[in-house]
Amino acid sequence: MSPNFSNGDYVLVDELTYRIRPPERGEVVVFHDPEDYGTVFHQACPSVLPGEKVTIASDTVTIYNAKRHCGIRT
Repeated sequence: MSPNFSNGDYVLVDELTYRIRPPERGEVVVFHDPEDYGTVFHQACPSVLPGEKVTIASDTVTIYNAKRHCGIRT
């Protein structure tokens, strides 16, 4: 997976949407460190749907489901 953000990038964050609905596959989630509120993390959301299996190997996330027996690499 290639990085979406680089050091020094500005990111516009929507803090309301995830109060209305859960994150969806492919969205980026931003959250504060619970021990240091000034530190912010971001993570791509590979969410798992019912019937799917996820593997992580060599920094590659692969999602397997009924349609994609060979997997979808993210």
